[in-house]
Amino acid sequence: MGHMDNLNLLMNKSLIVVEDDPDDQFFLMSAFEEIGFAPYVHWLNSTVQLMECLDALRDSGAGYPHAILLDYNMPIMNGEEVLIKLKRDEDFKDIPLLIYSTGMNNGLMERLNNLGADGSYFKANSAVEVIQFAKFLQQKIATAVFRR
Repeated sequence: MGHMDNLNLLMNKSLIVVEDDPDDQFFLMSAFEEIGFAPYVHWLNSTVQLMECLDALRDSGAGYPHAILLDYNMPIMNGEEVLIKLKRDEDFKDIPLLIYSTGMNNGLMERLNNLGADGSYFKANSAVEVIQFAKFLQQKIATAVFRR
């Protein structure tokens, strides 16, 4: 998919989700559909796609998403590497970046938060928890309540 295709898909999206696991994508997508938030979510499968989309948005002047939800365990660049890269970029540093992982622990949460993450979370592992997490994300975005 080219930059312009991504750009057209991204316009007016509130949340970009970067997740490479098909099962996790399915459960989170289903939860967003259930709460009526699915139309505001754009899905990417890699951190490379994320950087391409953000570059396309920067080049177009179209504005940025309200937040990015990123799986920590991604190939090529993990969540921490993406966090450092985005927070060092003048154009991207203010986009709230939320990182989640099945392997999240207090030490990793503290490190990510100290590096500028706007939230770090354990991946939900039941349908009820996934829906609660989706509602939590929708509420944070709707009220623009992030850690800062």
